[in-house]
Amino acid sequence: MSLSFTDPQPILGPATANLYTKYVRITDETELRAHILRVRAILDNNPCDYRCIKEFRFAQPRLLERPIYSIILSQRLSDPSTPRPLLDIGCCTGTDLRQLVVDGYPASELVGIDQYALFVDAGYELFRDRKTCGVRFVIGNALEEGFPRGTRLEGERFEVVHAGSVVHLLDRKQIRNFVKGVRELVRPGGWFVGGHMGASETKDFVEVSGLRHLEAPAEFKRILEEEGFVEVVVNAENRGVREGVHTMWVDFVAKVQ
Repeated sequence: MSLSFTDPQPILGPATANLYTKYVRITDETELRAHILRVRAILDNNPCDYRCIKEFRFAQPRLLERPIYSIILSQRLSDPSTPRPLLDIGCCTGTDLRQLVVDGYPASELVGIDQYALFVDAGYELFRDRKTCGVRFVIGNALEEGFPRGTRLEGERFEVVHAGSVVHLLDRKQIRNFVKGVRELVRPGGWFVGGHMGASETKDFVEVSGLRHLEAPAEFKRILEEEGFVEVVVNAENRGVREGVHTMWVDFVAKVQ
């Protein structure tokens, strides 16, 4: 069960409740709902009309639900002596990164980047760890042409780069530029992984939530391959028809040799 914006109070699923029990030490359901609502009020000041804020998804460990999560975690835990730095692009409040910490991923190897300092600050409020959080957060726009140049990530390399709910914010040219920039950040043998909304056929698609362009899975796979990624796997799950467009949730994994 997911958190719902239409309910007077957020509905807490087991994974979400477990994260806040372990990380924030909030065990009372009523207290947790009130806490999330307070942070949601802070996020109301954001300059964008993101659905993840409206529907309380910022508070959920969403990467945990994806098949790639267990692979990322098991690879790190199976070899404790080998650092595997991980970057989360568009990290918002950093919920997925805190879930990784709870599950044993070293916080010192985790980095999140988001365009809005408000989101990162709200994450410190959400997880009550402003003075103790070992995860590094960077404020920067990963969607600008030339990324990662001009950000504090320039010159860094990561074992895993994750982009959740990012690609569907971009148009075709921006998608290619973004993939090209991510390629610079993934070290040899590393992975680019993520998930986003797509469509059965590539479409321009504008709505209040900010979706501007939905890329067909096959075309997104081709872009990844043309920009130098190998062993590309793209899976799509039907999400129904929205304004005449057959939408899909697209999960992807791509490697750098």
